[in-house]
Amino acid sequence: TTMYRSEIAGAVHEMMEGVHAAGLIGEKTMQEFDASCLALVAQEKGSQIHRPDFADVDEIRRRNMAAIAGKNTQPEMLVRRLAHSIGYRYRLHVKDLPGRPDIVFPARRKIIEIRGCFWHRHINCGRATTPATRADFWDDKFRATVARDARNTDTLQASGWAVMVIWECEVKNSELKDRLLAFLGPPVNGLATNAC
Repeated sequence: TTMYRSEIAGAVHEMMEGVHAAGLIGEKTMQEFDASCLALVAQEKGSQIHRPDFADVDEIRRRNMAAIAGKNTQPEMLVRRLAHSIGYRYRLHVKDLPGRPDIVFPARRKIIEIRGCFWHRHINCGRATTPATRADFWDDKFRATVARDARNTDTLQASGWAVMVIWECEVKNSELKDRLLAFLGPPVNGLATNAC
């Protein structure tokens, strides 16, 4: 598959945000890096891209966006509880794997990703709406997220992992237990085999 500059810039930018959050680089260095990433994306698109100015964003919206969790979300917790109640044991957010998958079953070489319909663009789902304001910003953000998801899944599968995606809107589906059993196989003696 072809990897575009914007995808590479997005992946590297994600890594640099972690380095910045750890305090290993300063704010000025991060701003310079942001500008470099945006320049790469602009070259690919052939147009000038400007980082949006959020000074006019309502404070309530700003707080809502800041409160969005990346892990241990309600849908993820529901799937984890169900898997545990069936008898499976697992690891969470394994740092050594691409994208830090939500639920990892090492002995089975299986991974379950729980994805939010809005952020990860669940096709034909009513929750995958696009905000009317700053449409270009959102389009770029969603496209980068979908590309990162595909890249991580491809890398995991190439390494011998089987990946199952459960969408936020599917979490309360009555068939979820059967899907987990079909994907993971039966637990041995009511407990999953040496999963950790």
